[in-house]
Amino acid sequence: MLHNDKKKAIQEAIRICIENDDLAEYLMQHRKEVENIMFTLLTQEEATESYGYLQRMEGREEGLKEGLKEGRNEGKTFELFGLVKEGILTSDIAAGRLNISVAEFEKIYNEWNETK
Repeated sequence: MLHNDKKKAIQEAIRICIENDDLAEYLMQHRKEVENIMFTLLTQEEATESYGYLQRMEGREEGLKEGLKEGRNEGKTFELFGLVKEGILTSDIAAGRLNISVAEFEKIYNEWNETK
């Protein structure tokens, strides 16, 4: 790995740690010292592995957040379907709570209802 690439990988790792609040205060106060130590200790292979690991961890975290959001949205949708089916809510109100059109709600509600 070239000198600049290694330096960028170290700076990116420190930036991610600060962003994730991992030793943020220490890293902000001693950033240059940490960069110099990391630069000295990291070999080309270690820098590549570390950067790849951080990328994977960021990807996993992002995927988990998206999955949780999707799961919550799906749970809310199914809950509204049940309330419409029981006659507690109208399609208009349920569609409004999901921020979709009534036609779109009814389409996915009917598809869901057919599987029940």
